[in-house]
Amino acid sequence: MRITLSYICVVLLWATTPLAIKWSGEGPGFLFAVTSRMAIGMACLLFTLAMFRRSLAGHRKAWLTYLAVAVQIYGSMIAVYWASQFIPSGWISVLFGLAPLMTTLLASVLLKERLLSFSKLCAYSLGVGGLYIMFGSAVHLGESAAFGIAGVVGRRLVAVGWGGLD
Repeated sequence: MRITLSYICVVLLWATTPLAIKWSGEGPGFLFAVTSRMAIGMACLLFTLAMFRRSLAGHRKAWLTYLAVAVQIYGSMIAVYWASQFIPSGWISVLFGLAPLMTTLLASVLLKERLLSFSKLCAYSLGVGGLYIMFGSAVHLGESAAFGIAGVVGRRLVAVGWGGLD
């Protein structure tokens, strides 16, 4: 039951990401939107802990871990919410969909890890092909789209730099 509930909560929280990102461009601004989103996530966490009568570990190492994860998630999401001003939400989805491939390539180049096998390359190719089929018709980008693409790609670099915890 706990795993099922956790899965449902994660799906519901992340399923609202494109909508929240789009609202950030139309509402009071991207900084308010991302901060509100993080506050909602914290409220969900506290509610779940209370529901299961659990508490967070309170020792120093645990608090440092919470801080590191919060900074990484908040920092990478600021980049995405900022980028949403310059590119359509479909392109944000495409760039998110390319994240596993980007992570593998960065790990191969920067960390000298051997993560690319034939089956993984086939899987990545199918994924990229699916993204092309879904969003290939939306290739038209405005003149400031480079800012948006750089913001979303920068998010991935922030995530990898902080341990890839997103």
